[in-house]
Amino acid sequence: MGDLEVRKQWPQYMRAYERALAATSSATAPWYVVPANDKLHRNLMIAELLVRTLQNMKLAPPQANSALAGLRVE
Repeated sequence: MGDLEVRKQWPQYMRAYERALAATSSATAPWYVVPANDKLHRNLMIAELLVRTLQNMKLAPPQANSALAGLRVE
């Protein structure tokens, strides 16, 4: 019965979520809404987001330090 009373507040909950996401999501730190009712699709969506994010970062290894050329640690 308590769920039925809370369900009446659903529009207010949705407005609060929308405001929170709008206030905290940015181009450099976006929020993504990922449906969690299907693990396969959830995991695929998260993996695709991670791959895209990492590719957009254009990561590269640092340049080698020539002063360390030939250095051997035993």
